[in-house]
Amino acid sequence: MKIFTVNLPKTYLKAIELLVGNDGLYPSRSELVRVAVKDFLYKKIELIKRYEEEKKKVKINPNFVKVPWEKDQNGITIFKKFLLIKNGETNGK
Repeated sequence: MKIFTVNLPKTYLKAIELLVGNDGLYPSRSELVRVAVKDFLYKKIELIKRYEEEKKKVKINPNFVKVPWEKDQNGITIFKKFLLIKNGETNGK
């Protein structure tokens, strides 16, 4: 494993301390961060896979990109479409 430094707000650190130690869910801050990063990466990779599958199903205008944005109350992913601007131009040239 590699060591890296992360700067976090004090409120995050207080919450982390509540979850770590003999009475917590994790034996150490390092283990908590490893689990959190693993879960984050897993979710983002799954989101990207679904986006790629959706892209194959639907012909997408190359001037727009459809981005997973949030989930609704039923857990369904809502996508937003954004216009790609090249070289600072908005007229599509």
